Amino acid sequence: MQVTVVSSLDVFSRQKACAALAADSPGAIVVFHDLLEDGLVIRRTFQEGRRLEREESTLEHGCLSCTVRLDVVPTVKRLLKAGSRLILGLPPAVAGSTAVHALLRGLGGAFTIDSVVLACAPDAVEDQIWDHHTLFESGFTPVPEDDRTPGEFLMEELSFSDTVLLADPALVPVDPAARARGVQLINELAPHAAVTESAGDVPPGRHNLAEAAARTVPGSVRIPPNLPRPSPR
Repeated sequence: MQVTVVSSLDVFSRQKACAALAADSPGAIVVFHDLLEDGLVIRRTFQEGRRLEREESTLEHGCLSCTVRLDVVPTVKRLLKAGSRLILGLPPAVAGSTAVHALLRGLGGAFTIDSVVLACAPDAVEDQIWDHHTLFESGFTPVPEDDRTPGEFLMEELSFSDTVLLADPALVPVDPAARARGVQLINELAPHAAVTESAGDVPPGRHNLAEAAARTVPGSVRIPPNLPRPSPR
């Protein structure tokens, strides 16, 4: 099974990105996990626009990593033989690397990570990067102990993800100037990534775990293979 992992800061960008990816891959199974207050996890599974299941469970320790380990991984394991393509919409603020490593530890080589996609609204990216509040204080996660900032989350995702899918939520009018600046920032911060507005332009088989992990090492500077290297002086 080919698995596409979708991370995000907000459910609206995630939903739009996953819907676009599913529309471009007929027959794909789409799974959304959401962590709410008091450790409540809601899991919804769709195929061809039809909801196949909706389940709720309560975790004793309602943290994001527990959600991945105790619900995301078992769900993917159960669905491995249900189809050839799975689109996994992670709870907001769950890092793609957290899900990928947990899946590999729990399932080994029973699947292939096809792509790790960051879904975001480009007109909000610059403000989110400079937001000094924690993810909890800014309303992106129900976990008070999560002291990461939105900028820390985004910088990690821009490093680890191989694709950035620009998914503007249909909630408020988009600021064209802020959007253009956001797209520019994304391209500058993630020169290795495919940055696109269309799910049809998401290249298959882009994920390389070794390269992705190397890009997230603090202080590392990785030059993508398709960019010219500076000449020695």
